[in-house]
Amino acid sequence: MAENEEWAYRPGQLVFAKQHTFADGKTALVAYALAPEGSSISSTLIEVTPKELMIACNALNEVCNGVGLGDEFETRMGSTVNAARSLLDRLLSILGK
Repeated sequence: MAENEEWAYRPGQLVFAKQHTFADGKTALVAYALAPEGSSISSTLIEVTPKELMIACNALNEVCNGVGLGDEFETRMGSTVNAARSLLDRLLSILGK
């Protein structure tokens, strides 16, 4: 962070972000709010294009709503159906859907 720049959030702060389309047509994630105090993350950050994110959403949608895993869902996916659907909703919100 250069001294002559003014940022809405400091480096290291945990924020919520959403996909934004700029005037030039380019899109990127933009921070819009601080996460609640006491929030923490333990994750790996990766950079994906909107098209790649849509691939992940489509795969999650198929697993949650298409193929019938029945009682095998948790065993095969390592997650409950509700947790997977919640993740799908969060990913779709990044895409603005």
